[in-house]
Amino acid sequence: MLGRRLALLGLGLLVCCSLSAGDDSSQTCSSGESGRCLSSPFQQLLHADVWRESLGWTSSKLATAESLGVRGVVAADSFKANEPVVRQPFNTVINGNSMMWRSPFPTIVSQKFWSKTDSVRKVVCRLAVEMEKGNSSNWAGYIAHLPTQFDTLGHWSENELKELQDERLAYEATYGGREADVAYDGLVETTPNTTITRDTWRWAWTVVASRSFSFTYVGGLSSSVLIVIILSAGGLYLLLRWNAPTVAWWILNGTIAAAVLNKTWGVLSESWVDSVAILPVMDDFNHATHPNLLLEYKASAGSLLMVAGHDGIQGGDQVFISYGNNTNDHFLMVYGFTIPNNPIEKYKLLNLNEKLLKYADVSPARLKYVNNTELTRKLKEVSVESRGFKTSDIQAVAQLIGSDISFFEGEDAVWKDASLEAQVLKALVSIVEDEIRTWPNGLEEDDRLLAEESVGKSDRWALAVQYRRRRKAVLLDCLSMAQKGAAGAQAKVDEKSKQDKKS
Repeated sequence: MLGRRLALLGLGLLVCCSLSAGDDSSQTCSSGESGRCLSSPFQQLLHADVWRESLGWTSSKLATAESLGVRGVVAADSFKANEPVVRQPFNTVINGNSMMWRSPFPTIVSQKFWSKTDSVRKVVCRLAVEMEKGNSSNWAGYIAHLPTQFDTLGHWSENELKELQDERLAYEATYGGREADVAYDGLVETTPNTTITRDTWRWAWTVVASRSFSFTYVGGLSSSVLIVIILSAGGLYLLLRWNAPTVAWWILNGTIAAAVLNKTWGVLSESWVDSVAILPVMDDFNHATHPNLLLEYKASAGSLLMVAGHDGIQGGDQVFISYGNNTNDHFLMVYGFTIPNNPIEKYKLLNLNEKLLKYADVSPARLKYVNNTELTRKLKEVSVESRGFKTSDIQAVAQLIGSDISFFEGEDAVWKDASLEAQVLKALVSIVEDEIRTWPNGLEEDDRLLAEESVGKSDRWALAVQYRRRRKAVLLDCLSMAQKGAAGAQAKVDEKSKQDKKS
């Protein structure tokens, strides 16, 4: 009897150690209840400036400012390289991750819906709930300073989308934007009495899509801790059911020791969790292709950090983070802005496999032969850059025109057959020229519109013209490169022909 009581006591201590090991007090919101984790000073925060001060990053070195009508943050003083600029407590973010198994508000978001949602949708749910709370929300001050109108493409009208002069992107914006409504319909189906309205859901969806951060951190109750608990339960079962005290005590003592080690050094409970989060006020920082701020996730220490880049930050400079290197269609779809001279902008040419029939010696029979191959699927959508077509795309065209052999030799992709090279590049030049003829207006006209007729026009009109102007510039640069390549290939063909005649 005494042995059994000791075993029960040992199991109780073990479970307590294991659970506490997986519950870092500095990560008090990893369970999905971060709204309840906030300390009392956060309960009455109703203004964005109070938020900033309470989060500890509105020092004399930072100030909110507007540049060209866009809100941002400037450095009032200099920062050294790698110097922390912002430190945000982890329990003030609105996050979602795979460790959040239970709905924090089952009457508003059912467990059935919650359990099937990914990390992003969990954040949408939580932000929508906080929005519905109004001033009683712990995040009321932050929410009050968030935009209520968005320039992301899902909010554009049909006429505004036409100004993009990009049917593919307009289609994606129209039908891709319905994903939020489909998700909301699923919420209503599983939670008929939810207090979240469709408008609030759409708003939260857009905020999360355009302002959330994703990262991986150490936290939560790991599978290793669960294994410790299972092992201890197994040892207890052996002791009580099968009367095998020696084996049971070995298991129990071993797992208790493991739990103590875990609590002391965090060996077993360091489970890496992929998380998505809204970071109040941190998202005031604007984007730049060459940011001077770097985001460091120190969630295991209870905070997230923004640190100055390798070159530091000079006083008076606006501070920037990077939203990643991407094309303007992505930036417009997700964030609602463009980079006028985006260095990695691409122009997508569609259905090259069909258009090649007109300009290259590709028979319908051969096209049918390769129609189900990866080659043809690749040519259905080809992205070109200012520097021209990618070598792999040119080779795919060559394979479609010629035969399934290698047309290049050496690392420099030197053509083996100059006549085939000329044929391929001439076909691509013709296809690009045809694409340019489909434009409602040229690059010069877009430049004139931006310079002379922007007064009185909407921001979305300007964004659309900037978007299509950059795409056109990319394709014109690509055309120039292809024309030079075709001329060079033809010169090699002519030279070879002369040599053949002499011989």
